[in-house]
Amino acid sequence: GEVARALKRGCMHARNRYYAMRGLPLYCLEYYGAATVNIQGSLTPAIQDRQICSWLMGMPSVYAGDLCSLTPGNIRHYRRRFQLLHTLQEKYDLYHHFQYSGVPAPTDWGWHWWGKINPQGEGIVVVLRGRWGSKTHSIHIPWVDATKNYVVWGCFQEKALGTFTGKELQQGHCKIALPRWGQEILELRQDR
Repeated sequence: GEVARALKRGCMHARNRYYAMRGLPLYCLEYYGAATVNIQGSLTPAIQDRQICSWLMGMPSVYAGDLCSLTPGNIRHYRRRFQLLHTLQEKYDLYHHFQYSGVPAPTDWGWHWWGKINPQGEGIVVVLRGRWGSKTHSIHIPWVDATKNYVVWGCFQEKALGTFTGKELQQGHCKIALPRWGQEILELRQDR
C-alpha cells in the first residue's frame, strides 16, 4: 500500500543523504528520518531489512517513528537484525570503514552496493536491488586484497555463497540472486 511505498522511499532518501556526504571525514552520521512505523501491516520483514541496509550506509544510531505501532514480530525481527549488526561490528569494526567508489550510486531502479571493509580486507558488502534489473547480478568488490582468498556468506539468506580469490571478487565472480526490492548483507572473511 501507500505506507509501504513511503517506507521504501524513506530508505532511498536515507541512502541518498548518506551518499551525498560520503566525502566528509565523518565517523558518525545520524539520519533522523529513520521512520519505524507500522500501519496496517505495512512494515514487513523485507522492508525492515531494507531499512537496516539503507541505514548501514551511515551509522544507525537514532531512530524515530511510532514504536508503539510495532508488532511483536516487528520487534523480534529488528532485534535479530540489530544483533547481527552488533556481531559484525565486533568482528570487523564496520562503522569506521566506508567504501563507495567504483560501484553504482544509490538507486531504487536497478542494483547498487557499497562496502564496509576494514584494512585487513574483511567486513561486509551491502547489496540492494530495486524494482527492475535482472534477478541475478554479478557483484564486483574492488576493496578486497587481490592476493587473499575470501569466504562470502549471505547474512540474510544464512548461506555460504562461495570461496573466491580477491581478484575474482574484484572482477565480479560473486553472483547473487535477489527478488525485486530485495537486499542482502554479504560477509567477507579471509579464508585462512
